[in-house]
Amino acid sequence: MVNKITKWFFLTPFLFTNESLHLLDISRQLNKNHTVVRLNLNHFVKEGFLKMSYKGRLTLYKLNQDFSLKIDYLSIVEKEFLIKQSQNLILKELISDLHSLTSKPLIIFGSSVTNFSKAKDIDMISLEPVDFRKIEQKYNKPVHQIHVKQLADVKLALKNEVFKQHIIVNGVEDVVKWLQLTGV
Repeated sequence: MVNKITKWFFLTPFLFTNESLHLLDISRQLNKNHTVVRLNLNHFVKEGFLKMSYKGRLTLYKLNQDFSLKIDYLSIVEKEFLIKQSQNLILKELISDLHSLTSKPLIIFGSSVTNFSKAKDIDMISLEPVDFRKIEQKYNKPVHQIHVKQLADVKLALKNEVFKQHIIVNGVEDVVKWLQLTGV
């Protein structure tokens, strides 16, 4: 199987932080050579999506919060992340099942994002009440649903937790806008 890597893949670490990231840390997270990572990140620096700075000998990269297409770029990266996470067949099937349950924004967060098989439960935020009983039976894990009328109703502490580990199943642009609002 060919593992295709696009330029958007190199932005994945920026989905989970608003802080500056060191080039070698990004390389380790992506498990790619730092030269290849630098070349791809510098492409986004030229476009204005990333800012590059130096601290001594360290090269740091950070999202440009003023970039006009920031939400669009991050939405593409989120979708690529979803597809990459779907290489896990169980997670792929779960995401497919969730797509059929609702078309409103839906976010999986917590331990089930990083290691679905070891997770004891599935944490989700939804904008409408969803009956997850079939999901609970099929995957033999309880679903903790946090239902809110709008994403702005989510408390800051929970928003910070979601920001660090999440998969956006539905409503990518709305969720990206919400996550990028100040306060995270």
